[in-house]
Amino acid sequence: MAQALSWLVLLWSLRSFLRGVSSLSADCSLDCQSHCLIDCKQGHYYTAGNCLECPAGFYCPGGQAAPRKCPLGTANELTAQGNLSACQVCPHGSLSLESRAGCRPCPQGYSCDPGTGTQRRCEPGQHSPEGELGCRECPEGHGTQPCLAGQQPDPTRTLCVSCAPASLPAEDTRPCQPCPAGHFCPDGLEVPPCPAGSFRPKEGVPRANSSSLSLPELRFNCALLAPSRIAVSRASFSLVGATYVCPAGSASPRAPGNACPPGTAGNRLDLFDKSQCEPCPAGFACATGTGGQQKPPSPCPVGHYCPPGTRGSFRSAPGAEVAADCTPCPGGHHCPELGTVTPRACGAGKFSEPGSASCWPCRVGHFCASENTSLEVMLRAMVCPAGLLCPAGQAGVPDAAANACPQGHFCPQGDAAQPCPNGTYGEQRGLSSAAGCSPCPAGKFCYTDGTEPPGIPHPTGDCPAGYLCPPGTGFPFSFPCMPGSFWDNSSTEGEGICKPSPAGHFCDSPALTEPKPCPAGFYCPEGSSKPEPCPEGTFGDRQGLSGPSGCSPCARGSFCAAPGQTGPSGPCEAGFYCQGRALTPWPTDGVTGAVCPAGSYCPPGSAFPTPCPPGTFSNTSGLRNLQECLDCPPGLYCDGTNNQAPSGPCAPGYFCTGGAKSALQHEVMEGHYSLAGAFKPEPCPLGTFQPGRAQSVCRDCPEGTFCSEPGLPVPQDCPKGHFCLAGSSVPLPCPAVGLPFGDLCPRGHYCPAGTGHPREMPCPAGTWNGQRGAQDVTWCLPCAPGFFCNVSGQDAPGGLCARGYYCTGRTKTAKPEDGVTGDLCPRGHFCPEGSAAPSPCPSGEYSNATGQDKCLPCPAGFHCSKGLRRRCPPGFYCPQKTGISFYPCPPGTYNPSYGLSHAEGCQQCPAGMFCGEWGLSSPSGPCWPGFFCTAAAASAAPQLCPAGTFSSLPGRRALSECQPCPSGFYCEEPGLSAPTGECWEGYFCPQGTALPIACPAGSYNPALSQTSCLPCPEGFFCPKNSSSILEQECPPGHFCPAGTASAAQFPCPKGTFNPQPGSSLRSHCSPCEPGYFCNGTGLVSPTGLCEAGFYCSGGSLSPRPPRASASGGPCPPGHFCEEGSSRAQPCPAGTYSPSWSGTQCLECPEGFYCTSASTNYTDCPQGHYCPRSTEFATQHPCPPGTYSEALNLWDASRCQLCPPGRVCSRPGLARPDGLCTPGWFCPPGSTSSKPMFPGNFSGKAAPAPGSVGLCQAGTFCPAGSSLPLPCPPGWFCASPELAAPSGPCQAGFYCTGGSTIPNPRDGAAGDTCPQGHFCPAGSYSPSPCPPEPRSGSAAPSQAFLKEKLLSAWKFGHSSGAAAWERHPESDRNG
Repeated sequence: MAQALSWLVLLWSLRSFLRGVSSLSADCSLDCQSHCLIDCKQGHYYTAGNCLECPAGFYCPGGQAAPRKCPLGTANELTAQGNLSACQVCPHGSLSLESRAGCRPCPQGYSCDPGTGTQRRCEPGQHSPEGELGCRECPEGHGTQPCLAGQQPDPTRTLCVSCAPASLPAEDTRPCQPCPAGHFCPDGLEVPPCPAGSFRPKEGVPRANSSSLSLPELRFNCALLAPSRIAVSRASFSLVGATYVCPAGSASPRAPGNACPPGTAGNRLDLFDKSQCEPCPAGFACATGTGGQQKPPSPCPVGHYCPPGTRGSFRSAPGAEVAADCTPCPGGHHCPELGTVTPRACGAGKFSEPGSASCWPCRVGHFCASENTSLEVMLRAMVCPAGLLCPAGQAGVPDAAANACPQGHFCPQGDAAQPCPNGTYGEQRGLSSAAGCSPCPAGKFCYTDGTEPPGIPHPTGDCPAGYLCPPGTGFPFSFPCMPGSFWDNSSTEGEGICKPSPAGHFCDSPALTEPKPCPAGFYCPEGSSKPEPCPEGTFGDRQGLSGPSGCSPCARGSFCAAPGQTGPSGPCEAGFYCQGRALTPWPTDGVTGAVCPAGSYCPPGSAFPTPCPPGTFSNTSGLRNLQECLDCPPGLYCDGTNNQAPSGPCAPGYFCTGGAKSALQHEVMEGHYSLAGAFKPEPCPLGTFQPGRAQSVCRDCPEGTFCSEPGLPVPQDCPKGHFCLAGSSVPLPCPAVGLPFGDLCPRGHYCPAGTGHPREMPCPAGTWNGQRGAQDVTWCLPCAPGFFCNVSGQDAPGGLCARGYYCTGRTKTAKPEDGVTGDLCPRGHFCPEGSAAPSPCPSGEYSNATGQDKCLPCPAGFHCSKGLRRRCPPGFYCPQKTGISFYPCPPGTYNPSYGLSHAEGCQQCPAGMFCGEWGLSSPSGPCWPGFFCTAAAASAAPQLCPAGTFSSLPGRRALSECQPCPSGFYCEEPGLSAPTGECWEGYFCPQGTALPIACPAGSYNPALSQTSCLPCPEGFFCPKNSSSILEQECPPGHFCPAGTASAAQFPCPKGTFNPQPGSSLRSHCSPCEPGYFCNGTGLVSPTGLCEAGFYCSGGSLSPRPPRASASGGPCPPGHFCEEGSSRAQPCPAGTYSPSWSGTQCLECPEGFYCTSASTNYTDCPQGHYCPRSTEFATQHPCPPGTYSEALNLWDASRCQLCPPGRVCSRPGLARPDGLCTPGWFCPPGSTSSKPMFPGNFSGKAAPAPGSVGLCQAGTFCPAGSSLPLPCPPGWFCASPELAAPSGPCQAGFYCTGGSTIPNPRDGAAGDTCPQGHFCPAGSYSPSPCPPEPRSGSAAPSQAFLKEKLLSAWKFGHSSGAAAWERHPESDRNG
């Protein structure tokens, strides 16, 4: 009970796993769910624990237990195809093959419907050529008349042709039919039955034959049994005889019912009726079928009588008078002869039934221990007990040891040993039932397969890696370690267990032996079946993370937008900064980042705002780069960084031209001055000067000096005859001293000629004069801009223009309003004290009234440009001091109202809408049909409605608002706005179906748009996704016993095939043949030829057996295996194969040889050459006269000629084998030490044809000579075959060279020493006699003569001398 409970728990776990894992396909049937453990990918299907490649003619969407056949009218020639589109429509005029692996043309004489696969004969008067789908009307004059007797219409049905032999015409216009059994058909004209006394066992025999036919002809034609008596030769008709009759139309010559009956005999071979069997003659007995030489009548034995018609029997007592007195032979005995007196016992091991003439071996499963065992006793009493096995002919009582049921089997009835079921084994002999087989122990499997599976005497083997084998395991791949665990066999018991995948690893498929490291971007806690992605805002840049804490926060300056990232998605967008864990490049939450604040800028990838540098400021947020920071305006300075407005006006005595980092940007030079906020230096006016730098006022020219130009650094001395009052711009001539009538005109006035009073002519209001002695009104200077001169007679401006006003010049009041000399400061401007013109408010500030001396900061919710304040427009937000650059709401948000002051006020895009751009005042639009948009959707298609749902309306806000696909329809892809289509035939679609679900095996669906499948009716089998129950005959490659639910339910096992349809027994599956492989179950023929490079010796499961075994293997080196090889063929000599799995042998390269079955080529040895395909080392020796010290020669021309003076007498020499004989010469290529020419001389200077290599008189040849050496001067060579000269020239003679005698006189080779000369022995030329010696002088000494002789020798042929000196011993031989 406990064991059953554990199995139930395991099966429930498997079922739950298969329902829960994502690898199981959506249309996996119930049958698949109880067996599948692997989700086969597209192009493959699952069977017997393996993913097999989808065969040609089928397509496999994946997750299926069987391939889907291409529809009629289509074909697929490729394997591993994953969808219906692989099935291509057959060309016009063609039908798909039954296998759907190709198309065939519509045959002649037929019309064809590709959609149903049917073909129909053309009607009379019609025809069709091959490759046309419809029948045509026959042309006029054809096809309207029936064919003559013995003819049939041709395939095009346009002509009549003769019927083939052994056929007959049909009644209509159909083709001729085979001649039926029992008939013969001469020339196809008539159909008579075989004549009486003849037979024809097969259809299609052309004619009736006479008795002269040979034995093979009798087998296949109507064999006429010729008249003959008992003496007919037995050898003439071994298959027929006179003991049988052949009525008309007989198909067999030995039909049991046609035997001559007992008491008669057939003595002819042409009998056709039993009445023709003659009565058994008197004095003879005739059993059934008596007649002919095979079974002649038996003579009546002595003591018996045999009247005509006597039958066989026995009688033990004398006195029989009639046949009825004979008793039938009893059971357990036989009466083999006529006139048997005493029945003979069958003997042990045999049995017989009553009336038997012979005994039979005891039947299998029984024993015949008695000498006279009858059929009844054998069947009822002598039954082999269970646990024992009794073969045919068992003579004794079965022995418990000798007849024990073999190991691995059980014998329930003693007639046949049945193998122990898979999952059990039988170590003991004599088992009587399957219950006696032991369950396979844990960790082992007990499994066998095949056409006739052998018994299992011991556990088949250890559980394969990745799988568990609980007690009773049969198929070894039944219990894989599930996803989330892996197989480990490191325990001390050695038994594998499934362990949870360790932290940092995952196990995503069954039967893993090693966990996989968690990939980067993911983390895997213990027991993970799939990696979990690092959450948004984090990433994982290394493998093996065990938890989310191992994921790194997205670095500052970057963002991580999606889960499962191996690194940041990218840098933070310009204008924003990301402080860490940012999910978007535009963060606004203030925690992970925000918009770049005013006073700063943020380039791409900013972790923090970068302050605008000194000399710049920014009164707006969202700046993207340094160039967007504003330079400090002229007259102002921006001290420090991060300025949101200028720090203040430039200091007096200094001026700021723009971008000032301090109030002291530029120092005012000599002769100039500046007030606060100056953007340029002002020259000192006439009458003033300034010698210092950085001054805010000018000095009046002192008395005695004048300043006639603006911008003077020093005053000019007053010239003689003139006087210069303080502040003079021009020197004045000195007046006459002591005159009582006047003085210099005072400041603020001018005095033209005739002026009677110093203040008579004041400078008018709006002007001033700071000098004395002005002569006319032109000396009155206009009041400078920014100043006012409110009364006449002023010697200096009255003061600075009032705050809130500007004074353009000649202004007469501090608060002008005439619009000509000045006015109130207008709106949008500011006018500080002394303003010469209104200053526009800077960007980000405003002035909404006239008469303002400063601008106000733009308040939040407004933007200020050109000094005017406006409300922040919709789609944007405006923080304080927003100027011309206001900030758009980022994608995913919008702002419908005016006056938004901060980014957080931008509203999230509402669910069902999307906001895809910057600065939207309203959402971009509703979410598209087929999509749903959650709040803050920044795109029109952020999330598709998943497969199995659709959305027909826009504006879907959540996944729950996607509509489930309605019943009877399917929604195949994400993002649909309507269902994909109606549910297919053979499938069903409940609500929410993504892909039509195949009807499970045992059900079918003939209509579209169905939500469930109909039960398969009795008498049919319904495979998965059946749309019809017709034409479901058990297919080839399978056997189908009663109750089969699918065509593939009972496939022929691996290693077998079955080409016939309609098989019902497993024994109908034939074993795979040598040279072929059968790599799957349910094969209709061997899968194919063994692949080239491999051999399949029988029972191979693969075209590429991975290792050598009894069923085949890879072709070993030195061999080749063509396609379909049943064994490896050795490479023939001259070829080689260096590697495994060779498909052909390589030609042996030149310079090498290859013997039979060579795995590599071998260096050609010395003395030989090896052209391509050389078969052995010495196949091509270098010819005589040549040799070779080198290896790897490939041509005879590469053999070296025997060197001069050497001999190469034999073929195949690695070096010369001798020297030329002394007295002989050997040119290059000599084959003999005494060579003969021509024919063996290969030198460059061959002697004349017909000569020999013998040194002639006048020459000599030391040992090893290549050419004869002429006899040197001073020497003679008297005979042939000399190894050295014969001797020196005779005294009194001289020898010039080539002399054959010591005293030449011919003048050619030498001569007698002439008068006045002397010639000592060995002279090569006469020597003149010396002058007569003076008194006291001696005659030429012996030393002198010897030196003369030596010089003569040296003068001779140098090579000959050298040769002679090399072989001085030859001189002695000479």
